[in-house]
This record gives sequence, structure tokens and C-alpha cells, in this order.
Amino acid sequence: MGATTDGRAGALPGSLVDRRRCAFLFWRIFLLNAAVLVVATGVLTLGPVTVSTPVLLTEALVVSAGLAAMLVIDAVLLRVGLAPLDRLTHAMSTTDLLKPHPRPAVAGRGHIPELIRAFNRMLDRLEAERGLSAARALSAQEAERSRTARELHDEVGQTLTAVLLDLKRVAESPRSA
Repeated sequence: MGATTDGRAGALPGSLVDRRRCAFLFWRIFLLNAAVLVVATGVLTLGPVTVSTPVLLTEALVVSAGLAAMLVIDAVLLRVGLAPLDRLTHAMSTTDLLKPHPRPAVAGRGHIPELIRAFNRMLDRLEAERGLSAARALSAQEAERSRTARELHDEVGQTLTAVLLDLKRVAESPRSA
């Protein structure tokens, strides 16, 4: 594990914790699919449906309807289960640091809320760094203006001094007329 900028331990890419998080998402999806298949198996086992050889048209239609129902149920469960990731993906693709929007709401189960919190912390850090960068740029501009003003003052002062010395020398020199 590596340390994050706020001093907390975080997962480095490829680390054991990172692999566990990926495995968690895998198992979550797998369990959703397994639940659909277990229910479908129970319905087929306990129901009055049989399949003969050769397969009759009505039997093929019943099995096809069961498969379609399993796919629809699986798609709905996956859509619901992965909705927080969809919201986070949308927030990631539409976030503009120059026009801050409300942060994505922390929702979901497992590691999804931690992922959303990490994204929100990243936005906070980026906004803070942007503010620091703007302050540094302003400070650099002010320093450059001060330097330019000093150079102009010194240069004008030296030129005026030289002109005054020349005038004094001309005024004190014997006049030839």
C-alpha cells in the first residue's frame, strides 16, 4: 500500500488491495448473474416444463422465453447495481474545474462509495492546486512589474542625472562668443 497525499493508505495500481477491489466488482456481478440462474433453474426444475428429443416447437418457445426473461432480469439487476458507476462516469466526463458543479453524491454499496469519495477528493485537490497556481502566477506578475518599475526608475534617474551633469558642465564652461 502507498500513502496518499492526505496521509492515508491507498491502493497502488496492481497492488493486492487494488486487485481485491476489482475482484469485489467481479464477484458482485457474478453473484447477480448466479442469482438469476439459480432462480431460473428452480423455475425449470419445479415447473411443468419438459424438453423432448427432438425438441418440439412449443418447448423451444418456452425455453427461449425463459432465456429472454433471464437476460432481461440480469440486465435490469446489472443496471441497478452499476448505476452509481454510471453517475460517476458521467460526472468525470462532464466536470469542468473552471465551472465547479456539485460533487457526485456518495451512494452505492461496497467500494463504489469510496471510489466516489476519492473522485470528490481529487476534484478538491485540483481546485486547490488551481488556486495556488493562480496565486503563484499573480505573484510572479507582480514581481515582474516591480522589477520593471525599478529598472525604469533607475534608468530614467540615471539619464536625468547624466543630463543634469552635462547641463552643469555646459553652464560652468567658459563661454566662447
